[in-house]
Amino acid sequence: MSKSFKQLFIILFLVGYSAVLSQNDQSYKKYVDWAWGGKFDPMIDVSYGMSQMDHFGFTSKFAQTGAINAMLGYSQIVPHKDYVLSLDERFVFAGYNSSDIAIEEAAADEMVVDLQRFGLGTRTGYGYELGPIELLLYSQGTFLWTKIDQVNTDVATEEDQGRLDYFGDAFRFGHSFELGTKLRLLKSLSVNVGAEASFVYPRHIFWPWLGSYLVMAGSFSILGTFGDDIVDASPFLGPLIYFALKAGLAIVFYNQIQEKMNWPFE
Repeated sequence: MSKSFKQLFIILFLVGYSAVLSQNDQSYKKYVDWAWGGKFDPMIDVSYGMSQMDHFGFTSKFAQTGAINAMLGYSQIVPHKDYVLSLDERFVFAGYNSSDIAIEEAAADEMVVDLQRFGLGTRTGYGYELGPIELLLYSQGTFLWTKIDQVNTDVATEEDQGRLDYFGDAFRFGHSFELGTKLRLLKSLSVNVGAEASFVYPRHIFWPWLGSYLVMAGSFSILGTFGDDIVDASPFLGPLIYFALKAGLAIVFYNQIQEKMNWPFE
């Protein structure tokens, strides 16, 4: 892990520690609650997972990487109706992906890359209160900046290497969405299981990207306006139906953007 990224993790930890301490600062908490329209508590989230990098049109194969992520922000879980809960989380994060921390070792013919990334995002959804524990189905969206460090350069084809070089030695803008479940065992302890799709743009052409993003964000926003109605109509099935609709919409956009960066625009 690079020195600069270690420093970023330290900074995020200190910010998070300060956020936890600020829970006792009622004036600051009141401001956060007022600004976001709710009752939020400080949140620290550390996760480990597996990541598989891909590039549309690549013939070379990327090695699997382990992924460590640290997330700091504010969380609100409140009753919605009957035994149904509503989740609203807002955060900043930093992450590090490397084959050195993966479960499987890289094969000799696989491209090995390390990723450093940071960004900000939101996580929302509905779930169930099951006695002393809570099960929440969530969707998550982020803006992120990612730096790709190539470890080996002798396995990629000339064409694939040219595409990878186009990203350069800099943090590149992108965005991601994630779908998952959050099992809250205690107020300060939860277990998350999710699947994330991230897009990293080699070059950020603002207006085509903005048009594409507004189409995607608008689609999720329209679906979100019906979230309460779906859940209210059936507290038992509503959270599942709403989660399935969001999953289907996410898959549609993932397949289109993977092939055409600023879909449906040029």
